[in-house]
Amino acid sequence: MSRTATWTPIYWQPVMGSGERIMAGAIVDYEDQISAHRLIKSDILKTLYGPAANNLENLIDTALKLQQEMAQTIGLTNLPEVMGLQKGEVHTSQANSRFEALRQAVLLYSSMCNIDLLDDSNDDDKPVVSDANKRFLTEVRERTISLHPEYSGYFNRQSPLFEGGEPVKFGFISNKTIIHFSVLHSVRQQQSVSSARAKLWELAGASKYIGSSAALIMAVPRFDDATLGETQMKSAKKNIAEIETEADKAEMRLYCVTTSHDGADQLIQLAN
Repeated sequence: MSRTATWTPIYWQPVMGSGERIMAGAIVDYEDQISAHRLIKSDILKTLYGPAANNLENLIDTALKLQQEMAQTIGLTNLPEVMGLQKGEVHTSQANSRFEALRQAVLLYSSMCNIDLLDDSNDDDKPVVSDANKRFLTEVRERTISLHPEYSGYFNRQSPLFEGGEPVKFGFISNKTIIHFSVLHSVRQQQSVSSARAKLWELAGASKYIGSSAALIMAVPRFDDATLGETQMKSAKKNIAEIETEADKAEMRLYCVTTSHDGADQLIQLAN
C-alpha cells in the first residue's frame, strides 16, 4: 500500500565555496522512521579521488549519520549543514516502500548512483544492525554498572569531533578513554562494517579533540559457531582484519569480544 514519504537529497561540496555539488545520499522519513543512505558508490569515489576515497567515504557516512540523528529531533526542513554535507529541497511523495522513495531521489538528482545496485533488502537491514549495536551497549552497560556503579555517569556521553562541531553521542567517555560499541552481524556484515567504520571516524575526531585514547569494542561471531557457514566465517575474519587495520592506521584499538560480559570486562580494563 502506498504511503507518504518525506525525503531530501544530501549534497556534498568537495571544494568549499566552489559551488560544485555532488549528491552523496538522501535522508528519508517513511512510516515515522528516519533513515540516512549514502548513494554515491565506493567505486565512484575511488575513480574520482584515488587513495583519498576511503577517508571521504568515512566522512560522508559519518555526516549522514549525524544528520539522521538531528533529523529525528528537528525534522528534515531545519536540517543544518554537517561536515560539508547539506540538504536539498525537501520532497513529499507517495511510495510503496522506503526503497521506492530512494529510487525517486536517485532518478531526480543523482547521475552517480546506479539504481539497479540499490538493494531493497539492505534498507531493512540498517535498523537491525543499529538495534543490535544498541542492545550490545545496553548489556555491556548493565554488566559494568553492576560491578562498578561509579561508571554509570560515563555512558552515553557526548563530545564534538572538532572545535565548534555538533556533539556526538558515544557509548562511554571517561577522563581516560573514549569507547564506541559495535556488532559484526553474521548475516548483515556489509552494513555492520559500514557502521563500524563510521564509529572509527567519530572516535578519531573525538580522540583528537579531547586528547584521550579511543577504542572500538566489537561483538563478533564465535569462530567455532556451528550455525555459521564457511562463507560467513571467511567474510567475518576478513572484515575483522579490515576494521582492525583501519583502527591501527588511526592509532586506535579494536577489541573483539563474543559476549557482552567480555565486552564489559574489556571496558573496565580500559577505564581503570
